[in-house]
Amino acid sequence: MRQSVKSLVAVAALMWLQASFALGQEGAAREAAVKSRMALMQATVAGYDFSSDELKADPSGTFVPKPLLRYSDATRDLMDAKASGLVDAGVWRLGMEGRPTALVVLEIYLSAEGKGTLAHEFVSLSEEKFSLTHPQHSVAWEASGTDLELARITADRPPARSAPLRLTQMRSLAHRFTAKETINDNVIKCRLLPQPLTRYESETNGILDGAVFAFANGTNPEIGVVLEADKESWKYGVVRLGAAKATVDLDGREVASFPFFGDYGRRDGTYTSTSHAVELP
Repeated sequence: MRQSVKSLVAVAALMWLQASFALGQEGAAREAAVKSRMALMQATVAGYDFSSDELKADPSGTFVPKPLLRYSDATRDLMDAKASGLVDAGVWRLGMEGRPTALVVLEIYLSAEGKGTLAHEFVSLSEEKFSLTHPQHSVAWEASGTDLELARITADRPPARSAPLRLTQMRSLAHRFTAKETINDNVIKCRLLPQPLTRYESETNGILDGAVFAFANGTNPEIGVVLEADKESWKYGVVRLGAAKATVDLDGREVASFPFFGDYGRRDGTYTSTSHAVELP
């Protein structure tokens, strides 16, 4: 009887070791895949060529090396590429100083057959014209201004003197907005992400403090709300970060609307999106 118990214990221990080894291998494979996808996105960002007759490449055309936000959404489909499962994505900032020149979103999709798709989204926050091209992926964008229009927003108090207090004020202002998007006739209320995508200042342009807050479907940013302060008052503006039809309200009143963007592959405009096949590990 004692021998049988010992045998059962030994078998259980062996099974536990085998399971632990398998889980360890699976975890290592997942970690390697995560690193590989990040390397793909970083290489893609590094491969963009910037040019402009109105802006200097340094600092306006230089990317911040790390993504402002990294996310995934396994339920999201990319219809044109017949791919499903958004397995990895990142939002990058173009422009090292002041308000971003643009925000660039890269999304990696994986189909059930294991085929990869890389989607590029571009939104300009600059009135000046510039272009981004990626020879390796045959991607090109001629930015022709911006949809960002700043307007005054009333506030209980003028901008605070300290940066931490101004961030608290900006968060309070951001909560006065609501955003909704429509996907396949379903209206989805987007949630305000707690941290701004980016924060900045520019003495040259009279920006004491500024930030871009994102409203997301899950973790996927769809709308950007820009808040900026000078020494006396606040301004706001709204830009789209995704292709879906969307509306934005301030204190219950609609202040921005964006139609569905179906012109994938377009190479000009204030916003565009394109995609192509990629090899994934």
